[in-house]
Amino acid sequence: MFGTTRAPLSGINGGITASDSLSPDFFIEVKMRKRHALWSLFDDTREKAKKENKVPVIAVGETNRKGALICIHSDDLGRVSDLLKEIASERHDDLRRNPPDTPGRTEESGERSSGSDQEDK
Repeated sequence: MFGTTRAPLSGINGGITASDSLSPDFFIEVKMRKRHALWSLFDDTREKAKKENKVPVIAVGETNRKGALICIHSDDLGRVSDLLKEIASERHDDLRRNPPDTPGRTEESGERSSGSDQEDK
């Protein structure tokens, strides 16, 4: 996914880098466990997002701390990348200024759904 391989002997024990990967660009920390609390939150969020044809994204923040940690499933990274490019485009700026009646997008076109089968007149 990130164009790298796992560092031998898990991070700092390998003597090359403290990262769990040999990436020259990313410092990747891998935490594999039987269960993570974040997965329960993600599963719930994914079900809600599916009902609205949206990509599930979790933003975890702390009071009095700037920014947030963003959690996106690895399977959704391509779609998130495409949507972020669209958001940055001028065409999407027009949609944000004049949003349609309902949120959500159709998967085939990437367009926002109108919630109606009638054509605009």
